[in-house]
Amino acid sequence: MTRTRGVLLAAVGVAACAGALVLLLGRYDTLHVTIERGTSDGIDAGSTVTVINDRLSVDRGTTLEVVNRDDRTHIVGPLTIPAGATRRYRFDEAGVFTYPSTVTTSGTVNVSVR
Repeated sequence: MTRTRGVLLAAVGVAACAGALVLLLGRYDTLHVTIERGTSDGIDAGSTVTVINDRLSVDRGTTLEVVNRDDRTHIVGPLTIPAGATRRYRFDEAGVFTYPSTVTTSGTVNVSVR
């Protein structure tokens, strides 16, 4: 066996093991939310601003990632995101949770974690 072929087989073996590990541990998704610049201007003007639905259903292990491009701090679920920042939260516990939100019509977000 040539050295190149041996390295290639080793790389394939490592990739297969990594893939099996993902299957065993589960693949967790990320829910990406972006609060665009000017969102707070719309809120101040009395517009109905809905950046995210006020009811979410996610699997345990799902990560909520919120990027705030606005010039004001916002609250989305369990996260407080300063202007220009990105924050992440992983839902590890099953249940139904109600959180405040500055970017939903109702002012809250209900998250069902299964």
